[in-house]
Amino acid sequence: MEKSEALLILGISHEEEAESAYEEKVFEWKNFFVNRFPVPKLFHAKIIQLDKLETAYRSLEGQSYTTVNEPVKPYLFEKDFKLAFHEYSNKRSQLKMQLFAATNAEIIKRIVLELILLTKAYASVWTDSKLDTTGVIVSIEPDPMDVLKAIEEAKLLGVHNISEIDRLPEDHLVLKEAKRLSLWSKMTKE
Repeated sequence: MEKSEALLILGISHEEEAESAYEEKVFEWKNFFVNRFPVPKLFHAKIIQLDKLETAYRSLEGQSYTTVNEPVKPYLFEKDFKLAFHEYSNKRSQLKMQLFAATNAEIIKRIVLELILLTKAYASVWTDSKLDTTGVIVSIEPDPMDVLKAIEEAKLLGVHNISEIDRLPEDHLVLKEAKRLSLWSKMTKE
């Protein structure tokens, strides 16, 4: 990468500012990924920008971060909404904590890709291709406490997993979440 392009990507005019500019941008990226639901198309586009940031910084500083590329174990969730919800919430919290602790773009990228895989496995528990997803917005996540409360209400109606979803009223949050995650799954396959 040309020096001028690297300076432009980092938003600086002198090489001496590279480290602090890089750290600031890494912080911004961490906040971006932590505060958004992982929509794969958007996240993959942002990862490309993150790769450019890393390349720009390395071309100016000549440093190469070593990252441990631990193999990601496939995530599998119970088909029960409540069990899946708790497991997903715990693993997602762990990944977000790792994101907050990340010190470079390579680590952020690895964690974000793992977050997408985690969400894909979780969404599979909620996915039903027959659900009408018209008007559903994937990126707007309901409050986790509201989802948990709705899961408890659904259990009282005999709904524990996606195969029983048709027992719920149209405005039930569990059904809305199933629609949102079904659409998310569909989007990841396109």
